[in-house]
Amino acid sequence: FSYPTRFVANHFFACSAAAGVARYGQKVGADRTRCQVLNNAIDTARFAFCEKARNEMRRKLSIPSDAVVLGHLGRFRTEKNHLFLLDIFAEFLRRQPEAMLLLVGDGELRPQIEEKIREKQLQSKIILAGAQSNTWDYYNVMDVFVMPSLYEGVPVALVEAQSSGLPCIVSSGVPQEAAITDSVRFVSLDGGAHLWADVVAKEASTPRRDVLNQIEEAGYNIAKTAKWLDEYYRKVAQHE
Repeated sequence: FSYPTRFVANHFFACSAAAGVARYGQKVGADRTRCQVLNNAIDTARFAFCEKARNEMRRKLSIPSDAVVLGHLGRFRTEKNHLFLLDIFAEFLRRQPEAMLLLVGDGELRPQIEEKIREKQLQSKIILAGAQSNTWDYYNVMDVFVMPSLYEGVPVALVEAQSSGLPCIVSSGVPQEAAITDSVRFVSLDGGAHLWADVVAKEASTPRRDVLNQIEEAGYNIAKTAKWLDEYYRKVAQHE
């Protein structure tokens, strides 16, 4: 029902410029006087990297302190491409036998994912953490965030991962504007698991950086975004 709203609504919002066009059509979605980009903002301070929390969570999850951990957060749905992520991890293990994969999330494809984990005999190397409300703790555990999605808007998980200072390896199905910091590397899905594993191996040793100022300056602080939206509604109410 998104497209027909162009004939009904006066004000439009989308999480990115591309999403605006996809939802409402070129005429409305590309018009910044009608369609506003409302960022998928977060509580940035909560996602800042914490060494103490990292050590505590690794102990809780029985992850060795020196193990390289690939991580992903997202629902177990087709577009998230978890089955290919398992191929990437299996290939990465050839380079780093002590590595682990942490999957945070749940969904209808969990049985298929579990089956492929068994087929590849990766049960001892992969943690299925399920859906979690304290996602910031799980980003602390990771060393590199991997998102081989078939398509995305501006994924909140990628904003969170960048806020945690993680190097992020994402597919070309993720829009370029989702790269808020220079920690994001785009890789084509056509490159296959071998190429992805090479890129992950290169980036996994990248030290974490404090990039919260960059995230906030790009407009992804939830407090500032909420204030902007409140003011926007008030102006609309005064003039219409």
